[in-house]
Amino acid sequence: MFGEGEDKNFTKQALTTVVISIILVFTIHTSLKYGLNTDDPLVVVVSGSMEPTFERGDVLILKNGSNIEVGDVVTYRNPGEEIPIVHRVRKIIKEENKKYYVTWGDNNAIPDTYINENGKKLPGVPKKAIENEAIFVVPKIGYFSLLIRGKWNNPT
Repeated sequence: MFGEGEDKNFTKQALTTVVISIILVFTIHTSLKYGLNTDDPLVVVVSGSMEPTFERGDVLILKNGSNIEVGDVVTYRNPGEEIPIVHRVRKIIKEENKKYYVTWGDNNAIPDTYINENGKKLPGVPKKAIENEAIFVVPKIGYFSLLIRGKWNNPT
């Protein structure tokens, strides 16, 4: 057992470690945010739709998605959805002076369906909905995030 002095010392060290960890995460996130020109520079892969390229719990580093090409992995959100979708661009459609990206996960057999705010099915994800492009993956470090958010057994 710890003596009274050792117990206080352990608590102080644990608290110091937590504070330093929070500062470190904030610093890394802020640096990536400004360096990569995006509000969301990190995303944890929640589902298996991009396997085997990315697996659940992988963390993707993202940059601003302003110059997207076929083959790029992008993030976008369906209207009213909170969690971003991470899928690969398979085709780019230009229709009525608008650009749409046909996307689907590497582990999916069919393209994504994108329904806009008015309930209209679009030919793909509109350019304005594309948020970011994945540029780097850090395997497995997002497992803890999945556990905290309750997404470990229920990826949707």
